Amino acid sequence: MLGIWLLIDRVVYGIHVMGEHGPLLIFAAVLIVSGGQLLALGLLAEMQVRYHYEDRARGMVADATIIRTETRSQPQSSRERS
Repeated sequence: MLGIWLLIDRVVYGIHVMGEHGPLLIFAAVLIVSGGQLLALGLLAEMQVRYHYEDRARGMVADATIIRTETRSQPQSSRERS
């Protein structure tokens, strides 16, 4: 809002903005840059939160196959089977 007001002063009324409102112009520029940085930080935080919760929902093992191995109770050689 501050930047738009200063732009209107310059374009419509022809006021030399830096001479009349120098510190205000710098303050408006800092607020615009800070707003852009906060917006970018919010988007990055949203991506991290989404990635965190998707990772938790998936669980520890991504592949659901179970590989069974022989146990000691099963015969291991053909000699023990007969």
